Amino acid sequence: MGRSYTQDIRGRVTLAMTEGLSRRAAGRRFVVSESSAILWAIRTAREGSSVARKQGRSLGKGPSADHLNFLVTVVEANASLL
Repeated sequence: MGRSYTQDIRGRVTLAMTEGLSRRAAGRRFVVSESSAILWAIRTAREGSSVARKQGRSLGKGPSADHLNFLVTVVEANASLL
């Protein structure tokens, strides 16, 4: 999974596009991928902001979610042995 760009750089790229720079040129100017600049422009047009979305899986939704209580009990029992 890629890293998120800071809101500062997202804002600068978005501002450059609103001031007339093309999406691709704004991406090149601020050394971000052209596709990122394009996606930020689309998100800003649709949602009014280019803020990064939360990454990762929701808590309690992984493959071990059904066994969480058991796993916590086992880890706590083993921790007391150390």
